[in-house]
Amino acid sequence: MSVNLPSAAQHGEMCTSSLSAEQQRDLATRITTFLSMYSHLSDSYIIEFFTEDLWSSLPSSWRAVLRDLKYPQIADLLLGASHADRRYPSVWPLSLLAFRATAQALAFPRESREGGGGAEEFQYNESQSSLLRHIFRKHVKPKKQHEIRKLGALVKELCDQTDCSSVVDVGSGQGHLTRFLSFGLGLSVTAIEADRALLAMATKFDGELLGVLEKEREKQNERLQEAMLQSSEFGYPMSSWVGGLPGHQLSYKAREAACHALEDYRRRLWEESQLLRTHCYRATLETFIREQRPELRRAGVQTVKKAHLLTFTEYARLGLARVGLPTDLPLDGGRVEAMLEQQGRVVVFFSLALLLAPVVETLVLLDRIIYLQENGVDSRLVPLFDPNLSPRNFVLVALKARGHGGAKRKS
Repeated sequence: MSVNLPSAAQHGEMCTSSLSAEQQRDLATRITTFLSMYSHLSDSYIIEFFTEDLWSSLPSSWRAVLRDLKYPQIADLLLGASHADRRYPSVWPLSLLAFRATAQALAFPRESREGGGGAEEFQYNESQSSLLRHIFRKHVKPKKQHEIRKLGALVKELCDQTDCSSVVDVGSGQGHLTRFLSFGLGLSVTAIEADRALLAMATKFDGELLGVLEKEREKQNERLQEAMLQSSEFGYPMSSWVGGLPGHQLSYKAREAACHALEDYRRRLWEESQLLRTHCYRATLETFIREQRPELRRAGVQTVKKAHLLTFTEYARLGLARVGLPTDLPLDGGRVEAMLEQQGRVVVFFSLALLLAPVVETLVLLDRIIYLQENGVDSRLVPLFDPNLSPRNFVLVALKARGHGGAKRKS
C-alpha cells in the first residue's frame, strides 16, 4: 500500500525531508560538538546564578558587552531571528556573534510556511479558540485547544489515508485530545494513562461531555447525535481508560532545556514585563536557603503565584515555608538589594541558555527520526503548532509499511 505523508503545503515545511540520511547524521554530529562547547550554559540552573557565580563563567569579552543591555535589546540582539536593522551599542566579540549565529543555524526552523494560525484563532477571545467547538474547549487552556485541533486534524488525515479508524492515545492525561478524536472526528480511541488522578479527571470530564451531548440530542441536533453520541460505534466506552503503565521520565534538566518557549520569553523582553524578575527572586532566595541548609540545594520551591507582583520579602516568606525554613529568617537587606540589582545579568544569562533550547530539541528529534529511518519507517518532521502558543511545536509523523517487522531499540 502506498501512502503519502502530509505535504509541506498542508502542514508546513518538513524539516528533514530535504536532508539525506548522511546529512542528518552530520547535523547531529555538529550539534553534539556545539553543545559540548557550551555545556556550562546548557547544564546550568538559573537559580544558582549567585551561589555558583554563573556570570563569571561567561568570557570577559561577553560580559563587557552584555551587562548593560536593555531588555528589548536582549530580545533583538540575542534572541531575534531577523538580521535586519541590528544596531549594536558596542562592538561584539566574534565568539559571541558566532555562538548566536550557530545556535540559530543548527536548530530546525520552528515556523511553518502556512503559519500556526494562533493569532487569528484567538483574536476574538484570548482563551477560546474560534476554530474549535465549545464542547471541546471546556477545561482546556488555549495552548491545548490549539494543539488538539491541529494534531486531531493530522491524525484524522493519516487515518483516512491508511483506512484506519482505531487510535491509541498513550499518555492521554485528562483526555482532551482523546475526546476530540473520538466524539469530534469519529475515530475509535483507546486512551492509556498511568496517573490515576488524571484518570479520575478524564472520567469526570467524559461524564460532563456526555451530559452536554445528551442535552443537544434532546434539542434534536441530528448531526451531533449521529456523529458523537453513538459511543459504541466509535469505540469509546469509559472502560477504555487504562492506568498503571510504567512511565519513563527524562531528567528535569533535559526536559527543561528543550521545552522553554523562546518566542514567549522574547515577547516578555520586548514588553519589559515584570515577570522577568522571578528568576532573580528565586536565585536570591537560593543563596539564603543554602546558607541555612546546604543539603537543600535546588530545593523544590515550586511556582509562587504572581511572584512578580510581590516584594522580595513577601516572596521569600512563601518560598522559605515551602522548604521547611522559618519564614522570619533574617535577610540581610543590603545583600538582597545588591543581588536584585543584578536582575539584568540574570536575564542575559538565561537568554544565552535559552538560545540553546531549540538546538537541544533538534538533536532529540534527529535521534528519533534517524532511528526510525534506520529501521525502514518512513517519517517526517512537521512544525505543526504555532510556536508562540506551543513551544514544543514539532510533530514526528511516521508510517510503517504493513508486514514490516518492528525493531526494538536498546535502552
